[in-house]
Amino acid sequence: MMMLKKEQENHYRWKAIEAFEKSLRKNEIAKYEVGRYSYLIDENYRRIGDREKAALWYDRAIEAAGQDPDPEWLVVLSTQQKTDPQEFMTRSK
Repeated sequence: MMMLKKEQENHYRWKAIEAFEKSLRKNEIAKYEVGRYSYLIDENYRRIGDREKAALWYDRAIEAAGQDPDPEWLVVLSTQQKTDPQEFMTRSK
C-alpha cells in the first residue's frame, strides 16, 4: 500500500512539473511569479529523486527571485532546500 501511495504521489508530481514547465515555456506566468513556479518545479524534482534537475531549478528560482515583490524568502528557501532539504518547514516572522 505504501508503494502505491508513493507511485501516485510521484505521478502527480510529474503532472505538476509538466504543467508548470509548459506554462513557463509559453510565458503564461507573470514575471513576478516565475521564481515561485521555479521553486515548485525544483521541489517536485527533489521529491521524486532527481537532484540534478532540482538543483538546476533551485538556481533558476534564486535567479528569478529579483522579480518577486518579496524576494528574500524565495532565495532563503531555495538555498536551504538545495543545500539542506527539509520536508517540513515553518516560515519565521
